[in-house]
Amino acid sequence: MRTHFKMRVILAVLCAVCLAGAGNAALQTLDSADILSNSEPTLTNAATVAFSSDGAHTITVQFGPGSGPMSGTVLATIGVDEGVIGSLFFSNYIQEAVNTIQFGVTGDGYQPAGATLQLLASNGHVWYSKFPVSSTVGERLEVLLPLTLESGWVPNFSCDDLHGALAADLQNIIRVAIMLKPGTPEGMSTSPEQSYTIDNVVLVNDDGISSPPAVLAENDLEQALLSRYGYGYGTIESLTATMKQYDTDGDGMVDYIEIWAENDPDFADTIFRIDALELVGGNPKVKWVCVNGEQYTLKRAGAPNGPYVAVNASPLAASGTGFMSNSDTGAGNSGPVFYRVVKEKQ
Repeated sequence: MRTHFKMRVILAVLCAVCLAGAGNAALQTLDSADILSNSEPTLTNAATVAFSSDGAHTITVQFGPGSGPMSGTVLATIGVDEGVIGSLFFSNYIQEAVNTIQFGVTGDGYQPAGATLQLLASNGHVWYSKFPVSSTVGERLEVLLPLTLESGWVPNFSCDDLHGALAADLQNIIRVAIMLKPGTPEGMSTSPEQSYTIDNVVLVNDDGISSPPAVLAENDLEQALLSRYGYGYGTIESLTATMKQYDTDGDGMVDYIEIWAENDPDFADTIFRIDALELVGGNPKVKWVCVNGEQYTLKRAGAPNGPYVAVNASPLAASGTGFMSNSDTGAGNSGPVFYRVVKEKQ
């Protein structure tokens, strides 16, 4: 499971060791918050969301029947080139002379309640643009969305110079996503089963030249949250305060943080934590829980609040799921020193 906001999950355990004297290193953990009762939310109109793909550049969203007027938060998000190194979709659009985003969309005759393209800039600004879907069964529409305010882009903020803000934000786009909501036809109380296919998402520059088609994939974080919390709770922001306290396996790390950290909330041993800290040959050795293929950075500081600097020159890749460790040969002879582990997002 991945989500690609260039996020990093910081281990919620602080380890300290005093290097001035010999002996065993002291492991200090932060107290976990009180966990509330793990009662399931009451859910209604629980329509399902599924994804299928005919290839890397085509993806279909399938909504099961059942969503009703109270279920407006049902959402399917398609990630565009998420995790693709060097993707032109995450770049300076002004410098690359990109002026349009183009893709195809095919429906099965129903109109979605929402069909939106989203751009996220590095400063947190989000821009949305609606796009049409044909009401004819199986008809493919070629959607062209020029990157101008006149084309219908709407921000999640307000300012006096939206033209200038859009131009500035287009210089550092860090996420592109297509979002769809199931529609309920007039005269129906709940939505019928329906599907929408997106294909060949490309960027077009001032010379009319298109980029290679983007890799399209479901948003894994969204689907994991929906699976755990149910219909309507596919984002961190949509979770209630009570939901954020659920700790299914009772390991002290709440479910949504475990999901965010790509761990298994049903298996206590997968909690992201520092497992041991010891002195080996005079050097601190830190051991932590890891997941196969993930990358981690060990960081050191002279005080609990930092600043923290990386111990290893580049992230360490886990060769298996379980535990991994790293010795800090550059800690010196003074102390105490503090460590934390950062799980890198690839």
